[in-house]
Amino acid sequence: MTLFRILIVLFASLWCSLASSESIPVSSGEHGDFSRLVFEGSGIQGWIYDQAENDYTIRFPNHRDGFKTQTVYKYIKNDRVKSFTTQNSNFRFQVGCECVVDIFEIGKTILVVDIKEIKDNPTKSNTAFIQIPRLP
Repeated sequence: MTLFRILIVLFASLWCSLASSESIPVSSGEHGDFSRLVFEGSGIQGWIYDQAENDYTIRFPNHRDGFKTQTVYKYIKNDRVKSFTTQNSNFRFQVGCECVVDIFEIGKTILVVDIKEIKDNPTKSNTAFIQIPRLP
């Protein structure tokens, strides 16, 4: 009976440690003119990011247990998010376009990354802009 109690305590402590160390799920979506990545979980708090040209790294210092990324390319193509790699608390991705990347939180457990392709620059195109005066 004592051995049974010891096994129950060991199993319960192992279960609790596994439950507290979960990978952050990363979901994605295509929204017409932008692609979106969503990180969800308590481990996102305190995130920081680095950028070098088309290479972005989001670091989650309070998280060490990796990411669930199996379905990232299920809903988006790899034209805006060209590739990504993960390592413990880092999610690194490369954009495959001239893009604007917007990163913001929703509440305390959701981090959103929007990747929007920059369309033609008006100064480089043949489009003329005319300012129409306001009527009283």
